[in-house]
Amino acid sequence: EAERAQLKKRTRQVLLATGMMVSGAANTITNKMAFETVAPGRADGALCAGAPCTEPHKFDHPFVQAGAMFAGELSVLLYYHLRERCKAKRPKAEPFPKYAFALPAACDIAGTCIMYLGLTMTSASTYQMLRGSVVIFTALFSAVFLRRRQRGFHALGLALVFGGALVVGTASSAPAAGGDAPTSKAAAVAAEAAMAASATALVGDALVVLSQIATATQMCLEERFLTGRSLPAMLAVGWEGFWGSLLLPCLLVALQLARRPDGSPLEDTVDALAQARAAPRLVLLLVGNALSVAFFNGFGMAITKE
Repeated sequence: EAERAQLKKRTRQVLLATGMMVSGAANTITNKMAFETVAPGRADGALCAGAPCTEPHKFDHPFVQAGAMFAGELSVLLYYHLRERCKAKRPKAEPFPKYAFALPAACDIAGTCIMYLGLTMTSASTYQMLRGSVVIFTALFSAVFLRRRQRGFHALGLALVFGGALVVGTASSAPAAGGDAPTSKAAAVAAEAAMAASATALVGDALVVLSQIATATQMCLEERFLTGRSLPAMLAVGWEGFWGSLLLPCLLVALQLARRPDGSPLEDTVDALAQARAAPRLVLLLVGNALSVAFFNGFGMAITKE
């Protein structure tokens, strides 16, 4: 019986880890495909209703993409309550402070928005690999705030992760080998463009790594709230999505009103809606992103609780 219980536990852990890996990869791919989608945007503040739209351009709206993420998390809360209603016998849930998940949601907003901004500047593969640096910050914060002791093999694993992230970041931002100096004007322009692309990739890589500080803080807060409570993982994800869905619109309004030096909004939500209206493929990618996030965070929260 003990061996059977242990096998069941290990199998559940492997399935959770596999689900998190697959849904996380799907999340990155749908995000990058959405950012690379070209569609016409708004014209004079309107959703292209009775007015010509702007020229087609890329869907460069990381904060709106974060809204799709929280929509996916909120759907987990709706699914949980619908499932509980269908049960014949519903065990009484342990009371917990629902407002406690507002702080992890704020960390989630900060980390996700910075991360998606970095994704617009670097490749999807580099982005996915650099996200692994979250274990470094999580281990550090766990030791400081949760008094979690790290053993020798943990330190070795962290060193390998740091070395891998360093190699990936350096390789992705290094300019291509140029050989001899450019001899024509076209070659000089191409070399200058390659250098600019390398600088952009370096900034994107730095943003992805920086965002993992907020994600590590979120994970430590979630573990602090979940440890010792019989709180279902889906319920925790749902309430985090609920608070994120309340906080993010306030941020989108502020970013819509704030202006860049050229007069455009810092995050043009109206333009994002116009592009989604003009490109059904973009809507499908946003929906796919929301679903992948729902599964990814559900698996991740279950792993944290496990």
